[in-house]
Amino acid sequence: MEIRPAQPKDVPVILDFIIQLAIFEKCPERVLATEATLAKTLGLESEPTASETDISATQLKPGQFAKCVIAYVDGNQAGFAVFFYNYSTVYPSFLSSLIDRSID
Repeated sequence: MEIRPAQPKDVPVILDFIIQLAIFEKCPERVLATEATLAKTLGLESEPTASETDISATQLKPGQFAKCVIAYVDGNQAGFAVFFYNYSTVYPSFLSSLIDRSID
């Protein structure tokens, strides 16, 4: 098995993984992602630099929300993982508060 950072050429494969999972879960109509939105949100609109592909680096490009790796088994694409470097949680009673709006 090999795991490597995703590259721009992987965007169609990542979208296919998402669609295949949605089909398995019986909700393909819920997939809203496109190659363009994935490329932007995964920072794959252009070839990344070495520092940008380093999973341990938490800096993201403008519009990028996550990083992605692709897994290969016997040279075949087998899966992917997405890493989010930010998270937020607000108790339901505070959803309409300034706290919730400032987190977005």
